[in-house]
Amino acid sequence: MKSDEYISDVLTNTNCDIICLQETWLLDYNLHKLGDVHNDYLFYGKSGVDSKASILCGRPYGGVAILYEKSIAKYVETVSIQSNRVTGVTVCINSAMSVLVLCVYLPCDNYSQTVTNIEYEHIMNVIECTINATTCDAVIVCGDFNTSFERDNCQTRCLSEFMKRHNFRSGWDIPSAVWDYTYDNLALNHRSCIDHFIVSMNVFDIANVNQVIRDVTNPSTHNVTRFEFTCDRDPLQQRVHARSDCVNNRRAWYKATDGIIDNYKAELDKLLSNVNIPTNTILCTDITCTDVSHRKHIDTFCSDIIRCCLKAGQIHIPPRKPGQILYLAGKIMLNPPRNDLCFGIGYGWRPENPTVDMCMIS
Repeated sequence: MKSDEYISDVLTNTNCDIICLQETWLLDYNLHKLGDVHNDYLFYGKSGVDSKASILCGRPYGGVAILYEKSIAKYVETVSIQSNRVTGVTVCINSAMSVLVLCVYLPCDNYSQTVTNIEYEHIMNVIECTINATTCDAVIVCGDFNTSFERDNCQTRCLSEFMKRHNFRSGWDIPSAVWDYTYDNLALNHRSCIDHFIVSMNVFDIANVNQVIRDVTNPSTHNVTRFEFTCDRDPLQQRVHARSDCVNNRRAWYKATDGIIDNYKAELDKLLSNVNIPTNTILCTDITCTDVSHRKHIDTFCSDIIRCCLKAGQIHIPPRKPGQILYLAGKIMLNPPRNDLCFGIGYGWRPENPTVDMCMIS
């Protein structure tokens, strides 16, 4: 069975709301093929290949995408992220809760005990900056992390430290989770659990499923991983609600006059003057530095700068006009009549005979 056919079957049989794919192996000009996977789903994806290069060598590689049900499209907003290994959307669950969903494909583990893969660190910083910049109430980071918590090496510690900083938990830690290998390569006789759902505590507390779906028709070496959580919905009434803060807090920069921009800059200068600069860390000249405190200082410094920019913008830049969400009698957003939101991961796809990493979110 071809990968696109398998994904279509998974979508039909599981009725999941969101599915996250890694290693799609698509170029920019054929990303539209994601829209052909299933008639009931829309998509947002990125190619892992720089299609602007004059000469493309070898087969396509990488690529991430998120497919979501058309019925929830009005509650989904795409997120701009400067990396071809991370893509994201925000989903307004109800008037009190919005979720940032990030689909990630991280570099392979170098198995080093002393030095973390530089690209891995960079992608983790991109993920962290995206999370720090969001105003959403909850976070789900899922996909192929190429990291096993069973390995005690630098890459595992990098992911664990990221989780500790944000008080995130792994979906494998929920009481009802059924741990299993997410990657099976029979040819190399290698198995590992490297596909994960990393979630904020408010999602972890209401999660009820994290399991691997094994299927002999799956053409990939990665198994599908399913994650589900149950959340409260607003009462069934015919009324209009403003979108959550993840939308309302966006600023209308196109409305900013020169005077507004000057006020913004002045406010930003004032806020930045109170930011603690980690001078000793910045002046460190050791290119192989593994000092954990240095990483924390840089992360805190970057987060403080982002918060200052956002706060100055909220004070001086005009807000965008709030969107509207219409609740119709007998309808609940997401996937009526269910009261759970479902995700899934672990598999890869390409145009002809793809193999895609896939995550499902219910």
